[in-house]
This record gives sequence, C-alpha cells and structure tokens, in this order.
Amino acid sequence: MKQKTITLLFMLTLILAIQPRVEAQILIGPKIGYQMSWIRYAKLYDGPGYAEGLSFSPQFGALYSFSVSKKLSFYSELYYSHKGKQERTADQTTLMRMHRSKYHFLEVPMMLRVTHRLKDKKQSPSVYFNAGPHVAFWVSGTGSLQSMETFGSTNRLTTDYSVGFTPSDDQEDVLFAEDANRLQFGLNAGTGMIVPINNQGHILQIDFRYTYSSTFMGSNLDQEIGNTAVEENFSFGHSLASVSVAYAFFVDVWGLRKGKSLRRR
Repeated sequence: MKQKTITLLFMLTLILAIQPRVEAQILIGPKIGYQMSWIRYAKLYDGPGYAEGLSFSPQFGALYSFSVSKKLSFYSELYYSHKGKQERTADQTTLMRMHRSKYHFLEVPMMLRVTHRLKDKKQSPSVYFNAGPHVAFWVSGTGSLQSMETFGSTNRLTTDYSVGFTPSDDQEDVLFAEDANRLQFGLNAGTGMIVPINNQGHILQIDFRYTYSSTFMGSNLDQEIGNTAVEENFSFGHSLASVSVAYAFFVDVWGLRKGKSLRRR
C-alpha cells in the first residue's frame, strides 16, 4: 500500500511538472550539499556487540523549478550521492568484525513547494516547505569486510569487493546483488530559505531535508562475500538527512524562443 501511494504521488507530481507554463520562467542552477544516511533494516549479524553506524557523503548536482502560483511551485533536482552501510560486532559466534559498503546513486526528488516571503518586498528573503516523491537510480557499489580467519582466531582478513548486478562465478571480488532494485522510490520533506542576491532574480538557497526510501536494495537471499564464509543480503533500505546550498537564476524560455523566431525572419 505504501509503495502504491508513493507511485501515485510520483505520477501526480510528474504530470504537474510537464504542464505548459504561460510565464515559462524556470529557475535553474548548481547545488552542493552534504548528507547523513543510515540503514533502517538489517539483522544480518545481530548479536552481542553489534552496532550500525552512520555514513556521510557529499551531493553534487543542479536544481530546476517553476512557479504554479504566487506561493506554490514545482521543484526538482538531479544530483549524485552515495549512501553507505556500516556494521561492526564483537560477537565471537560470527566471523564478521567490521563491514563497510558504499552505494552510488543518481537522485531525482520531485516536490511541491509552498513559499512565504518574510516581508512584502521584492528583495525580501523567503522561507519554504516542500514535500513529494523521490526517485533514485542505483549506479554501482563497493564494500570492504574485516573478518576473522577462523572462529576464535586473532588473525583478520580484509576483503574488498564491488557490487554486481549479474551473477558471475569467475570473479571472487564481485558480490552479486540478488533481485537488485536499481530504481529506488521514497518520500522527501524539508524546509529552507531563499535569499535574493541581486536585482536580476539570482538567489541563494539553503535547504534542509529528510528522505525516506520505501524500497529495499534487493532480496533477502544470502550471498557469501568472497571466500570469507560471511554472508550479505540486500534486504534493507536507506533514510537520510541532508543540508545543501544552491545558486540559481531565472531563464525566460519563451523569450529565448521568441528571439530565435525573430532572427529567422
């Protein structure tokens, strides 16, 4: 039911995004940010001394927005990020000691934004709240495992691997992601501030956001990592909190088209 709701929100937002605009003024610009991600489900090595850590990573991309009304707008982004998974344990009944993995994504949030100007002046800063669906494409992944050589041993092995989306028996350093959900869906909610920086409509945006992924990375089928006898599965999803800064400016699409038409005459 939750997945159907997110899909419906995605379709409604997408329909709004492709509607023709009378003003045809779009806001575009680069963004950079930083995010903290964590897994919301994992019981692979649950036991004494088991703990899950946070993963920190940058964001790089661009934003796109246009106004639906004076206070309502459609807002979207395209950016790169990676989300991680960190596990450690002191449980002597498992060989795993420390496991870190990193998954690379192209992310596309699509949100409706409500904006409120703090003062009734054109150059006044504004605050906003936005929410909507989130789509991400899983590009690749890597991992590193520290494990005991044998049960009770003090010798530790380090195994580095990459994540593969097709099964292979020839590469021991590739972990197959069974039934990988490379297309990930989720929900966004956040707030922020828009600060005008000149009379040409250029703005500085400061954004705070929470993103919840409703899609697991893959199936719960266990796969051995190399020859370590330690198993991994992908039955977990991610949540993340992020902060970003963007510099954006307005582009008059119809004005550009009109100029081309006049030049042809």
